[in-house]
Amino acid sequence: LARLREAVFECLYPSMFTSQVEEEEQLFQDWDALVSDPQAAAKLLQQLQPPVQQTLASCRVNYRQLTMAEQPGLVLDVAALSERDLAFYCLDVTRAGDNGVLAALLLRALFNSLLHEQLSGMSQRLPQLNTLLRQVNLLLRQANLQGQFPLLVGYYHRELRNLILVSAGLNATLTIPNHQIQLSNGVP
Repeated sequence: LARLREAVFECLYPSMFTSQVEEEEQLFQDWDALVSDPQAAAKLLQQLQPPVQQTLASCRVNYRQLTMAEQPGLVLDVAALSERDLAFYCLDVTRAGDNGVLAALLLRALFNSLLHEQLSGMSQRLPQLNTLLRQVNLLLRQANLQGQFPLLVGYYHRELRNLILVSAGLNATLTIPNHQIQLSNGVP
């Protein structure tokens, strides 16, 4: 049924399918170029780092990059999902050689859509980050990226004042007034 539908659409809208096929071919060519040139991939990743100071979902976000510019270590991404919530992740790219940088680029491209997809079907608007980690793991396997990819994923809902953190290989310490919470590292 899906193939029949695709054939009908191909006949009715040939220009749409031509551009989609061309787009996919270009995407695969770009990916192959990044795989074959790790320095270019690292440079692109560096250019995609978020600003060190910004306001997202009415929250002030600041971070410090403690690695050398030419050697990425921890890669951070943070994005507002709405004016009420934001999500972020921190990925250690050092344990997988050149695959670490490629994994960071893949994650940067797909993280927000994975999270939006999960939130779209939820009435309480709190994501299941363990499910998200499984999806990320599957994507890394499908991309044939071998290695360990220690990752910390977080979600913050401003109105509910709810912070969810899930770790897959990174230690984290959350410090708030009068409390310090240690998040164990789990398995990358």
